[in-house]
This record gives sequence, structure tokens and C-alpha cells, in this order.
Amino acid sequence: MSKIESIKDKLPKAFIENIKGVLTDAELEHFLDNFDDNPTSGIIINKNKINNKILDELTKLLDLKKLDEYTYKICNLDYVLKNEKIGKNIYHHAGCFYVSEPSAMKVIPKLDIKKDDKVLDLCSAPGGKSIQALMYLDENSGGVLFSNEIILSRCKILSSNIERISSSNVVLLNLDPKDVASSYKNFFDKVIVDAPCSGEGMFRKSEVAIAEWSIDNVNYCSIRQKDIINDAIQCLKLGGIMVYSTCTFEIKEDEEIKEYILSLGNFELINEEKIYTSKDGEGQYIVSFKKIKNTDEQNYIAKFKQEKNSIQASYKKLYTEFEEEYLYKSLLSDNMLLKSIGENLYLINKNINDLINSIIYKNGIFLGSIVKKDFVPSHALSHYIDIDNYKNKLNLSSNKELAMDYLKGLEITIKDTDLEFSQNINKGYILLCYNNIALGFGKAIISDEKIVIKNHYPKGLRNL
Repeated sequence: MSKIESIKDKLPKAFIENIKGVLTDAELEHFLDNFDDNPTSGIIINKNKINNKILDELTKLLDLKKLDEYTYKICNLDYVLKNEKIGKNIYHHAGCFYVSEPSAMKVIPKLDIKKDDKVLDLCSAPGGKSIQALMYLDENSGGVLFSNEIILSRCKILSSNIERISSSNVVLLNLDPKDVASSYKNFFDKVIVDAPCSGEGMFRKSEVAIAEWSIDNVNYCSIRQKDIINDAIQCLKLGGIMVYSTCTFEIKEDEEIKEYILSLGNFELINEEKIYTSKDGEGQYIVSFKKIKNTDEQNYIAKFKQEKNSIQASYKKLYTEFEEEYLYKSLLSDNMLLKSIGENLYLINKNINDLINSIIYKNGIFLGSIVKKDFVPSHALSHYIDIDNYKNKLNLSSNKELAMDYLKGLEITIKDTDLEFSQNINKGYILLCYNNIALGFGKAIISDEKIVIKNHYPKGLRNL
């Protein structure tokens, strides 16, 4: 499958000169030829949603090749490049998987994350490495992820991607890494630094990345990366593991940063790997370290004064009434609490909430909002809830076309002659499902002849 225009011919000359210094002539020729192949793609599966039936279906559709416990390479590139955008796939909408690429998915396994670890992803948008890290954590065992992104617009994208995966053991931060470091000294078991870089691993995917590349940007990124590392190492506890990664091949941004970290005298090298653009991935530099000496004797001290977890009695009553009408079992417990921010209600884990020592962007699951003295459930709640715990639901497994219409934002009409009409459906908020996976909410209006479902799928997520 060749492209009409050669990417290789568009590569910056200074970039090629830099690469010449580290590859043999034969390696260089092979490396540059790879840029005229199509980019690779892969998926991270969501262990909390995917089942064997769905995985088998995706394996056949995408010709998946298993890489490790939670990651797969997509071998059917025709589906990704020609037939349709993979983001429109029904199981992607349902949060069963996240799209990444094979080289990038090699970073997180280097951390050896345990189920009860406290993990920090310091530069996390759009969220692939955070989502992959979450698969190794167990909320009931105390596992928690703090996912930080300094740029607000990118933090919103991160939040949307995390929401689709639907984990309640994530705290989202929108802070400068220096502020993260001052608030969480020697606190995390594992730290991910997927550093902003000159993006040479993006060349095959994006001509914009080629156009924006320059030696000046490489030098700027190197300085910025050292600053971020200086903050990251303060967050890691003694004996903890940090992984540093980039999607570039520049020695100044890769090996020189490794040497800088080792020169600080607080770390020992665990593993180093450099992956160049090939048929197996877009490229990644990965190096991991163990912290053998603290950079600062001061440890984490919970000094941040959080707002009191209060909620208006009327708001709590409206939410409780929703639960009584629609749920078999309440989501609230001694450890899972209800919190309001304005008219928005959140489900938060008390143990995780007690760890927060800074201003946050988001914590817990957004349950819904109070609108005109009524509780309106959120899309996030539809993804978080166990469908067996929801009373009023519609299974669209036998009618994929109808399910896809829902994802387009269309109103759903079910006539009394349709198979779905026989399901036990009541008026009000209805959870639409496909193959036992929730897609989202609608609001059902029922008559003797038909059921009309007003579409509540978020406009920004719809297949247009």
C-alpha cells in the first residue's frame, strides 16, 4: 500500500543529518524508506468493559495481534485508513478500547505497576499512557492514578478520554509540574514522564509535525525536558520507579536526558530501549530508573485545605430519588460519597479524596446535574454504571443499525412490530446497550403503538 506522495522526500535535511550520526548507511536507508509505509496503529483494551465476545469480534475486524495483557497491534490497516475512522467504531464509543500505537504502548509495562500503587502521569494528554496504567491498578486495593496536563484545552481532551474508560480512581490535575512537585513530594510509587518533544515519531502521521520541526525546537525541548525531570523526581518516593519517554530520535532529547538524570546521583538505570519508525511502530525512546536516594528529605504532607464535602439536602434528595427509581443498588457507601460543585453532582472515593493535596481539575465520576428541580444523569454515569444494576434499559444487540443511529444523535423510534418492543421498557431515563455494554442514556416516551427515545448522546461525541 504505497502513498501518492513520498513522506521521505519531505523530511527536514537537518533531521536526516542528525540521524546519520547514529545509524549505519544501511540502517539509515532502511529507516528512511519506512517513512513511505503507512503508519501503524493499535488499541489498549479496557479490562472493565471488554469481554471475550467483543474481543473476538474486534480481533476479526481489525486483525489484532496481541502485544501484552492489555495491548494489541492492528494489522488490518485498510479498516483504519480507508473504510472508516476507528473512533466511530461502536465499541470505541462504549469505552471498550482506546486507540494508540504499538511503540507508545511499550512504555507502561516498564514500570511494573502493582495493583495498589500510587501513580503519577505528569504530562498525560491525550491520555493513552494514563489509560494503560489504569488497567494495572485496582481501586479496591488502594491503586490510584494522578493524571496531570498543564494546558487546559488538552486537559479537557484528557478528561473526555478518561471519562469514556470510566474509572473512579483517577484524579485529574491541570497544574504546572512545579506545582505538582511542591504538593506531592516523595509520594508516588511510579512516575510517568512522557515528555513534550520534537515529535519525529509523528512524521509518518502528520505533515504538520514535519513542517514544525527545527533544530531550535529540539534545543528548546531538551531544556524543557530537564525542567520537567527536575519536578518529576521530587514526586517519586524512595525505591520508586520513573519512566521517561519521547516520540523522537534526537540524542539531545533522549540519551542526553538519561545521562542528565543519572548525573543527579539519585537514580540507577533499569532499562533503556530506542525504537525507530518501522512496520512495527512509529518510534519511541523509553528509559526507566529506580530512585535510590531522595532529592529532598521533606516527604508528602497533606496541607492543602479542601472544600468541605457538603451537599444541599434538596440535591441529595433528588439524586436519591433517581437511584430509587432506576437502580437496584445504590452507588453510595461509607467510602463512595456524594459531592456537589455548583449544581453538578460527583461520586468520589473518600480514601482517594483524602490524598489530594492541590487544586484539582476533576475527581471521581460526574453523576449528573440538577436542572429545574430534577436530577439529569450524565453520560459519564452511563459508562460507569453496571448495566445489571440499571432497571430501565434497551438492548440493541440485534439491531446494530439502530445502535449506530443512536451514536449519530438521532431520535430512536421502536414500533410495536419491532423485536425490541417486547423488552420490558418504562418511560423516563433509559440506558441503551449493545452486546451488554452501555452506550449512553436516552429518555423514553411510550405509547401503545411505539416507543420514542429522545437522544441524550453528547453532541461533541456523535458520529457525524
